Amino acid sequence: MPLDDASLPNVIADVGATLRQLLQDQIAALNPEQSEGRVIFTSPAEVEETTAPRLGVFLYQVLEATQMRNYPPESTSLTEARRYQTVELYYLLTPYTKEIEDSHLLLGRVMRAFFEHSILQGSILQGGLADIGQELRILLHPLSMEELNRLWGLFPNKPYRLSVAYQVTPVKVFAGPTRLADRVLTRELTHAQLTERR
Repeated sequence: MPLDDASLPNVIADVGATLRQLLQDQIAALNPEQSEGRVIFTSPAEVEETTAPRLGVFLYQVLEATQMRNYPPESTSLTEARRYQTVELYYLLTPYTKEIEDSHLLLGRVMRAFFEHSILQGSILQGGLADIGQELRILLHPLSMEELNRLWGLFPNKPYRLSVAYQVTPVKVFAGPTRLADRVLTRELTHAQLTERR
């Protein structure tokens, strides 16, 4: 399928939109009256306290998937191909609820949703991801207490809250189209006859 240059730069935002689509229903079950703001994509440093249950999703790191660095360009037509860089996205998920028990319940729902939909494909993919037609994998990314403390230390005046990290991979960041060599349409054969010397 031809790739749309207008949507390709939005691939990381489209991953976020896909996660939002997957997670909205998990939070809605805790508070059916609230229809907006259930999933917030922001740093924990910028989250305002509220009594309504919400899930903070913070993209805290983007790394290149070096094992896929030398993959060949992806053909998009008979005459064009696109090079791409493959990255891995790391998200910190933090439930914000009034009661700690609700935080446990919400986090359990989120982890169950990610386990049941560990491969994202088809209609759940949002934006340009649907055009690319790739599969995304959601993997639990365990962090030690030292790593969690170091991460939460980046948010001044924000105490540690129960949180968990996930990796989304492989995310292809496509470059512009590259023209392939023209197809061979004709062939020309030449030959010469050798004569034997006496």
